Amino acid sequence: MRIYRFYKDENGWFIDLKWFPFNKAWLAMVAGADELLDILAKGKKEVHLQIGTKVFDGCQDMLGREAKLGLFKGAVYSPSVNMIKHELIKKNQLWLCPATLWVFGYYPDTIYFRPIGVVTEEESKNDKLLGNAVLSDTMIIQDGFTCRFKDGKIQINRMFKEPPTTEIKQWFEKRDKEKVEELTEQFKLFLKKNGKVIKKDLRRYKGGLQE
Repeated sequence: MRIYRFYKDENGWFIDLKWFPFNKAWLAMVAGADELLDILAKGKKEVHLQIGTKVFDGCQDMLGREAKLGLFKGAVYSPSVNMIKHELIKKNQLWLCPATLWVFGYYPDTIYFRPIGVVTEEESKNDKLLGNAVLSDTMIIQDGFTCRFKDGKIQINRMFKEPPTTEIKQWFEKRDKEKVEELTEQFKLFLKKNGKVIKKDLRRYKGGLQE
């Protein structure tokens, strides 16, 4: 199982493969895949999907392969739960482009997936409950992260809408590195203004929720 980020810009939906060596246009999610992502993203412009070729705990839908069009021509799939209006060979079908080869190495017979519920930066800023807030002189919520000061050390953790698995925590730990560095510096200034003494051996982000 792996986690992939999909995002929508002025040109439509794309899969985020930072190591992909070719033009971004090859990563476009079109021909029904964009419609499915609109459903999964629930009006947002970004969604993270946990994806695998075998059933896993928590998976919410599956794509069944209907036809393989050729090694570099993609394949036709049908979702089982989230029905779409797009029609190829028949209704409720979408096309996955050859970028699928960079994800799996082939066109799987079945692809299982589920959206990962994280608190996005936009939600964090707009939500009245989870918005950027100073909770105390040792804790703030900002951009979908909690920033805590405990025992002289800083703890920064991504906020999840549901308890994440260890694999998900580790994946976001790698993704969040730059953002955590930025938040750490901001939080250090906040703490200094409140007279807090920070230890040199800072304990930073380790993925997921920490107590």
